[in-house]
Amino acid sequence: MKHKKRAFYSLIICMYIAIASQISTGITIVYAAFSFEQLQSLANGLSLFLIGTVIGLPFYSRIIDQKGSSLVYTLSLTALATSSLLISFAPSFGWVELGGFFIGLFGTALIPMIPPLLFTILTPEERKNISIYTGSTLGFAIIAGPIIVSLLIYYVGWQAGFLLNIPFALLALFFIQPYVKQLKPSHKVVFDIPSGILFTFSITCFTYGIRHIQDWGSNSVITYIVTGLFITSLIIFFIRERYFTKRFLSLHEFKKTNVLFLIVFFFFAGSFIYFYITFSALFGIYVTQHPWSGLFISTLPFAIGMTIGNIATPYILRKTKLATFLLVNWLAITILTTINALWWDSFPIFILATLFFLIGISIGTLPPAVNGSIVQLSPNHRKIGAPSLAYFTFKLGGVLLLSLVSYALVFWFTNEIPSLNGISLHQLLMPHSAVNLAAYTSLQKLYNSLSLYAIFVTILLGAYLAIQRYYYKRI
Repeated sequence: MKHKKRAFYSLIICMYIAIASQISTGITIVYAAFSFEQLQSLANGLSLFLIGTVIGLPFYSRIIDQKGSSLVYTLSLTALATSSLLISFAPSFGWVELGGFFIGLFGTALIPMIPPLLFTILTPEERKNISIYTGSTLGFAIIAGPIIVSLLIYYVGWQAGFLLNIPFALLALFFIQPYVKQLKPSHKVVFDIPSGILFTFSITCFTYGIRHIQDWGSNSVITYIVTGLFITSLIIFFIRERYFTKRFLSLHEFKKTNVLFLIVFFFFAGSFIYFYITFSALFGIYVTQHPWSGLFISTLPFAIGMTIGNIATPYILRKTKLATFLLVNWLAITILTTINALWWDSFPIFILATLFFLIGISIGTLPPAVNGSIVQLSPNHRKIGAPSLAYFTFKLGGVLLLSLVSYALVFWFTNEIPSLNGISLHQLLMPHSAVNLAAYTSLQKLYNSLSLYAIFVTILLGAYLAIQRYYYKRI
């Protein structure tokens, strides 16, 4: 019982630092770019971080199936702490970019492991109220994480944004140690490593290409090379996956369940969550003409809504079928997203804050509902690894969205305000300055031009739900 409590503490601490670091690392990289006066390299730094958060997840999924979750959990925490320490001594922005990649690579592995590990460690009776703890941790990580990091960076320096990861990672490692031996796999799993390398390489080409195609140009030689490598490696991977006995993803093991449907569904969830985490901040800053006040009318209500949605989901699913739950959720997201995209500049601040709160509730219900169903429906030997595949598609949805956002932001920084490299971040945020007013005018253009993306995603999600309803097994 004592060991179980310690494992629970470890997972909650890990959940906080894994989520907070994923959100705040981007903030830290931006501050580091300003500090090193390397704003022109900001897009590449964010790109490497995003690639790191995506490419390792399929491999992590299979390693967990083969070696057990204890190996990936302890090594990822150790590597996260080590990377955070080393990057804080970076002599140039190039090292910050590389360090951001490794923080993304190791930190991301932890997030999808936490729900199934809690499912494994706790009894059904103990799991009834677990959403209160996980939901509260999620909300605190989303709300407090970026604020704490921003304040530390402002008063101490960008290095503090990375150093903050270390005590949390070490504390999580300390608490989990007595329970590690109980996290071994139930039986041996074998997978095709060359296929895994091919798949990882193809995803690397895809994520790197989609982040840089605007810089290269659609008809450039490097674009054709990267596209060719992506397509070729993916075709070879599918051939090996189809005809080899040992497979990497082994998706056929989910054939008799709706796990594959839920894994793909997570792509849309990732798009929505990353869209609103990013744009709620930009939106609030524009409406209030002040960076801190803006967070209180958009990001804060959204994060509180996500927390409530996360906590409420298990209680709702006890009385509602998953298919009905997803359909109603889609309708709510579609209506709220359409209102936000088309009429956001027609409402008073209180209504806008309420709108973001309701959007947060709707979107916040998706991860626990989908994750819980994946764990329950997966074969026993894949219950902990399968959520990593779902989180992989979740991150892909987020990467596509953030690629659009980062390009728009870089264009905004370098074109709307041409002399930005000679301006400090404090000058940029100083109210009523010429630079500040130019920034807010261009922010409106940015929000208007990209807000329709969310409506497009809701249409795709509706079509996907319709296909599942008529062609796949009901859930």
